[in-house]
Amino acid sequence: MVSFEAAIKEAKLAIEHCYSVKKGENVAILTDQDHMVEAKALAAVAGQFAANVVMLDASAYVQSGMLMAGIPEPPSHISAMMEKTQVFIIKTEMDFAHRFAHTDAARIVERNKGRIASVEEDMGTWGIEYDYLVETKERTAKLGAITGKADKIHITSTKGTDITLSIKNRPALVIVPQRAPGDVMSPLPLWGEVAHSIIEDSGNGVVVADGIANAVANNGLKEPIKYKVKNGRAYDYQGGDEAKRWEAIIKAADENANVLCEFAVGTGRRERWNTVSEKGALGTIHLALGENAGPYPGGKNHSKVHLDVTLRFPTVEVDGRVVIDKGILKLD
Repeated sequence: MVSFEAAIKEAKLAIEHCYSVKKGENVAILTDQDHMVEAKALAAVAGQFAANVVMLDASAYVQSGMLMAGIPEPPSHISAMMEKTQVFIIKTEMDFAHRFAHTDAARIVERNKGRIASVEEDMGTWGIEYDYLVETKERTAKLGAITGKADKIHITSTKGTDITLSIKNRPALVIVPQRAPGDVMSPLPLWGEVAHSIIEDSGNGVVVADGIANAVANNGLKEPIKYKVKNGRAYDYQGGDEAKRWEAIIKAADENANVLCEFAVGTGRRERWNTVSEKGALGTIHLALGENAGPYPGGKNHSKVHLDVTLRFPTVEVDGRVVIDKGILKLD
């Protein structure tokens, strides 16, 4: 566990340059016992900026959320607090935080032009400075300018992925480490991502996921998960025990849980693989099944789940242009 002293320096980076906390703002930190040291460091630094800081130990809520595979909508008293909060910080286990980003409560903060984001694991060990934030923002914006005008996406990999899909008229969600008022909830400060909702009936082909899979393999798949997609719906799931559990979650959720809903590219140079944060890492893309009607512009699919899988070292063509060649971005 990182010490309070080690966490303070990087807490300052997050509070000052990522959340841009200002004097007099209401700041709430949702945390649990496993992340209390880092949460206290964030609270202490926010207090130095003369913000009105409250820290909520929501361990019971987080633990209950971790036992489910779906979207952990918070109880009404937490949602009510979010209504009055300008800066809402989630410092919990990352898988929980990832799913919290898809809650209706997160949309409340965004609609009110607040800043909401989760803080990634191991604060105090990142080893980054302000220039990392700038670099990630520039790289991500450049990619988003390309995909934001795109229609056809073709993804292949040496593991067997070969799928086409459309993001026509689905604007790019450009996720960078610095929060602006109303930005969609996402992790920081290592994370970078360009994400799109997929036109819901456009996906066709085969996906072979070889990285992580939300809900069943947050620390890396033991065996790849393979599934086919026809007219936007996944079927014929193959792999080991993780694939069986993943399929069971999808079938138990609702009729829209198997819809191919998201295409996203990681742009964070310092993200760690074999963690949930792999989804924001250079050299990976992720695809998701389920809900995309919340944070993703243009998304129309409603579901109780949003299940990501990562693909390592993919090749991605955008309207015939190779923008990723076996995991290497080709932006020039």
